[in-house]
Amino acid sequence: MPNKDISSTDNLLEIIRGKKDLTQDVVGQAGKDIRIRRTSAVTSVVFDPGKTTVGLSVAKEGIHVFAVERVHAVKRLVAYRFLANNTDRDLDWDTAYDMLSKENIVATFQMKKTRNWAILASDSIDFWNVSIPRSVDSKGIPNAVYWAAKKKKTFDEAEVVFDYYFIDKCTEKGIDKNRFGAYAVPRTKMREVQALYDKLGVSLSGIATFPLCAGNLLGQTGTTDNGIVAVVDVKSQWSRIDLYHKNALAFSRRIKTGEVSFVDAIREHSAMLLTQDEETPDDGSPKVVAPNTMTDQEALALLHAYFQQGQGETLEENPSTDIMEFIEPAARRLVSQIERTFAYFRTTMQIPAPVKLVFVGRLANFTPLVNYVGAQLDMEAEILDPFALPGLSVATPIPKSPWDRFGYADACAAALSSSDPASNLLHGFRDRIRDKRLASLHKKMAMGFVVLLAALLVVFAWASKERRHKVAEYHSLEQELASYPEKITPTGTRNLLAAVKDRHDYLQKYRQRFEPVAAFAEIATLTPHTIEISSILTSNGENGDKPGSLIIDGYVTGESGMQDSYLSNYIVMLDKSPLFTSPEIQRREMEQGGNGDTIHFVVSVTMS
Repeated sequence: MPNKDISSTDNLLEIIRGKKDLTQDVVGQAGKDIRIRRTSAVTSVVFDPGKTTVGLSVAKEGIHVFAVERVHAVKRLVAYRFLANNTDRDLDWDTAYDMLSKENIVATFQMKKTRNWAILASDSIDFWNVSIPRSVDSKGIPNAVYWAAKKKKTFDEAEVVFDYYFIDKCTEKGIDKNRFGAYAVPRTKMREVQALYDKLGVSLSGIATFPLCAGNLLGQTGTTDNGIVAVVDVKSQWSRIDLYHKNALAFSRRIKTGEVSFVDAIREHSAMLLTQDEETPDDGSPKVVAPNTMTDQEALALLHAYFQQGQGETLEENPSTDIMEFIEPAARRLVSQIERTFAYFRTTMQIPAPVKLVFVGRLANFTPLVNYVGAQLDMEAEILDPFALPGLSVATPIPKSPWDRFGYADACAAALSSSDPASNLLHGFRDRIRDKRLASLHKKMAMGFVVLLAALLVVFAWASKERRHKVAEYHSLEQELASYPEKITPTGTRNLLAAVKDRHDYLQKYRQRFEPVAAFAEIATLTPHTIEISSILTSNGENGDKPGSLIIDGYVTGESGMQDSYLSNYIVMLDKSPLFTSPEIQRREMEQGGNGDTIHFVVSVTMS
């Protein structure tokens, strides 16, 4: 029975010579063109769109959609879908609308009610590290990081979105510093994504890129708990190596080895196989065969066929190592570039070397290459399966083929990014500062409102207490009024007031009539034996409107040395009298009398 496995060297030669159709191969049927993969179905899982985040990635091969629901801090996968690009044109954010609208993705995933995150291609981000002294206070960190980043790389905020995040603490040249990761993303890329979502009529919660949000996937698996982790993603034209420290991107580098390098290695090795297999000329010299014996498309199809060998439920179902003879030169270059990246990382950041390799993307499905790289670097090598994250439960059947599952890594990272606002490219660091200030202002306003409300409550309580007191007084007065036999009316009140006034006028008349008599009696009482009164004159003021006055004319007798004292004492007694005020000496002079020297005085007092 013939061996139909494409790992057979004989079958490889037949494929290279063109005597065998790669699409008829058992394993390689899906490898003719990566874009002809089936569209994954969405199961009818009921989910709450208000608690669900939908991640979407657009790549050359198609569109991946991934929905994660968060219920009581538990994340579960509720829906996913892949829309294959079966056209000859490259798919981008501008051309993705037709495919999304045709498949009714917005309604299927209820995207008008969910939080929606998109993920940009990893080549869109420019990443670098900066460090600033720890002595910089928290308010000065944003500007310090900004100018430190601008010192390393020139960028214009009108053209890019700039942001940063904290990585770790370090010591450089004896100075304690804080290390930050800085990145810039072109605004044109952001506008393309926003335009697509505007056209779809759904809100865009955030935009992420895989290097920044891959830490969410690593955090789900607990991969970064024991040291630095290196994530390797082999793209079409290049590869990317991202180093993560405590789930934060600490270092990133693009290397030249990509799928095209493996394609070139396959073409070169195929030419060597044909040269060795063909008959040699009569002179014994080897026959020279041009390296382009196998086309790029054929070599790429062959490479993808091997990448898809894990079409079963496990990666180990059809492992093959024969293809490693073809791609080993490219694999060695990949290993060498990874080693140089690690060395540069240790030298510049003074951090221990990575302890683990994690492969993502399509290459992760080909275990022989993953194991080869891990063995050459003497490191543990793992693959990142977005459908097998420990922190993500699965509520729907998943694709059986790892080749299909690994393509969802970007969309899964976007769906999990909603819990990490720092990786949201929609808002730069200035937006975060503004939002922080607004949040602080809102907090202060809320506190002020609470204080004002408390003060109003105190005033209300006091006013209520006073009201109860006044009401009690009112009821007491009502009871007192009710005790009177006659009912009080306005007419009765006026009559009572008139009677009181008449009584007052009557008393005033009597007061004016008998006021001089009372004054004379008071003067007689106050005048001592050393004072002799000769006359008292009275005055009632002008028309009785002003108080009356008295003018007392008299003499001070007694010992001549004590007469001034007698007069002063008399004046004091007059001033203390309740009937008189403001006594004033109008005249004072010494006179010779029959009994010796006397003081003749005239005093005026005002009636009270």
